[in-house]
Amino acid sequence: MKEIIQEHFKIHRTRFERASLEFGLDPWVSYVLIPILFIGMSFLLLSKDILTQWSYIIPPVFILFILSNPARLRFYKQIYSESTFKTIRTFENFIVAIPFLFFMLFKAVYLPFIVLFLATIYISIKNRNDWFSVALPTPFYRFPFEFTSGFRYSWILIIGLYILVIIAWSVNNEALGKVSVITLCLSSTLYYQNPESEYFIWIHNMDSSSFIQHKIKIALNYTLLLATLMLLLVILAWPSYALWTILGVLCALLFLATTIVAKYTMYPQIFNLPLVIALSLGFVAPPVLLILFPYLYNKAVKNLNPILS
Repeated sequence: MKEIIQEHFKIHRTRFERASLEFGLDPWVSYVLIPILFIGMSFLLLSKDILTQWSYIIPPVFILFILSNPARLRFYKQIYSESTFKTIRTFENFIVAIPFLFFMLFKAVYLPFIVLFLATIYISIKNRNDWFSVALPTPFYRFPFEFTSGFRYSWILIIGLYILVIIAWSVNNEALGKVSVITLCLSSTLYYQNPESEYFIWIHNMDSSSFIQHKIKIALNYTLLLATLMLLLVILAWPSYALWTILGVLCALLFLATTIVAKYTMYPQIFNLPLVIALSLGFVAPPVLLILFPYLYNKAVKNLNPILS
């Protein structure tokens, strides 16, 4: 069994290194850059603010939720014995959780540490379909596929952000409320990371420009459908900050639209390093998006013309 487990993680290391090369980074650069970013984020989040400390467990739980994808686990069960499958699953989950657990011990954040540790054990032994027996209905069936599939793995994040808004209201923390609603709007960009099959573009009876506008319209409408209630709660709780909250949401929606057009500038390839840097710059400095969006929009239209012309 030891050799099988070693081979499993060797394959995943090879996949990571290939993805890093496709992204435009030497694998060794990724091995250095990722820990640096993680350590910086950890020191930033693990402050004395108890709300920030609890928010630190959201990223690992979200990753563990993705790793527990039923289709992925079914595939593992088909190729591994039961004992090997359970061992691999436990190793994968704790590889994700251990860096976060270590930093919580380092910063003496004990209660979130216990919650994450127990959550990791629970997720390692339970199937995701067993967590809740009720299938959540969604209003996204009319225009598949990004939101119908994306909502399935991010609903726990959405619920968590609504809970954070309620907590922010109870302790009168307007900053946490604003960050929660903006994060909810930004979370929709996760649904547009991977290119779809060319067939799902070709079937649209429209030109390239109309197709991109169609995709953006769906993304904005569905994002607002998810975020409007939270936005209203934040505005009603802190009306003096309403203008800044709405401005933040508009910037998040512009970033979402820019991410969509960026996706189609490279289609069928995934995002490369220069594009990620440009989007990161727009994320940090939203006014840059006013220049970046029309530039990428024109590139996306030209790139899709051979498919939709």
